[in-house]
Amino acid sequence: MQSVRKVIVPGYGGSGETHWQTHWQKGSADYSRIAPQSFDAPDLEGWLKALDDSVAAQPTPPVIVSHSLGCLLTAEYLHRTSRQISGAFMVAVPDPDGPNFPKEDAAEFADFYRGELIWPALVIASSNDPYASPGFASAVTQSWGAEIIQIGAHEHISEMGSWEEGNNLLSAFCAGASARYQATK
Repeated sequence: MQSVRKVIVPGYGGSGETHWQTHWQKGSADYSRIAPQSFDAPDLEGWLKALDDSVAAQPTPPVIVSHSLGCLLTAEYLHRTSRQISGAFMVAVPDPDGPNFPKEDAAEFADFYRGELIWPALVIASSNDPYASPGFASAVTQSWGAEIIQIGAHEHISEMGSWEEGNNLLSAFCAGASARYQATK
């Protein structure tokens, strides 16, 4: 069975060397990463194009693996695209109305798609995320028709090294995505 390709969508500022997204990408050739003009100056249309370019470059419908601001981008992308996607694995979805959201730099992302997604999606949330309350995480997950896993108190789920628990959750999610793709062939 062919492995599922994954497209990494970092959040504001990108994912540095100690971020789990970077560890996962370095550990497998099945990953690619979007390449917008800047992770430090978020531009919604530019980031959407970068995500579309990465998805289009994949040989099979990928799973989008997003973190933080990248989750809002992913939701908006899934609403707009006609490309096939295997699913979305969204970690630490931020609340644009929350006190720590970078409103000045990421205002364009605040009006993200909140309707039901047509692709499978899994949200991973922390109980003490400074960017989103558990209530927000549950509400946005429900609006997307997605599933949620609350992993306890892990703040913004960022600098977690190789984050084996998350990698196991992604592997299980991808196994379902691969089965769905094979069934449609």
